[in-house]
Amino acid sequence: MSDVAQSHGRDGRFVKGHPGGPGRPRKVVTAAADALDERVAERAGDLLDLAFKQAEEGNTTALKMLLDRVWPVGRSRPLAAAMPEDATVVDTLAASTTVTNAVLAGEASVQEGEAIARLLTAHREVVEHHDKVQVIAGMLEERAQGDEAEK
Repeated sequence: MSDVAQSHGRDGRFVKGHPGGPGRPRKVVTAAADALDERVAERAGDLLDLAFKQAEEGNTTALKMLLDRVWPVGRSRPLAAAMPEDATVVDTLAASTTVTNAVLAGEASVQEGEAIARLLTAHREVVEHHDKVQVIAGMLEERAQGDEAEK
């Protein structure tokens, strides 16, 4: 009997009760990257000296490779975008424009821009929710005052 006949109609998808394998252990990959980072950090001075020597000899690719590893593009740095305490849609648009321009000018990475865009979206949703609560509270207060006036 062939394997296909014994599969009982399986089409390559996981079947309930038959979990897949464990996958690649994440800690192994992280540990390897951490070990490499530690080795590079220990020898950073020697590597920079070597890179500069090779750059003087015309090998700019080696210089770029080593500098990118030892001294990567700055991450998690603040951008010059601020939101006022009582932010409006116009303020959110201005902040979004600032972030977009920073990404397009190379002052921030695409990942940083995406993270800030998500933050701005979440902030806008909170502001909208707050505004709705304020409107409802105002309507309830007016209603209560109208009920008191009728009495």
